[in-house]
Amino acid sequence: MNNLIKYLLGFLIIALFLTVIFTVAVYFIQLSTDTNNIFLKALFGALSVGLPLASLLAFALIDSK
Repeated sequence: MNNLIKYLLGFLIIALFLTVIFTVAVYFIQLSTDTNNIFLKALFGALSVGLPLASLLAFALIDSK
């Protein structure tokens, strides 16, 4: 149970960090192109959730061995 809390905290920290990075990236891309690209927002949103989730699964697999 202690490991689960550790993984969830790590997931939240990584997710928040990536969300801030991708939000700033989308903001500056929109400033430079003057377009409102929904696909770009969706891609960065998926990455900000998918990357920490992948790292969470990798940590769980490493820890289970």
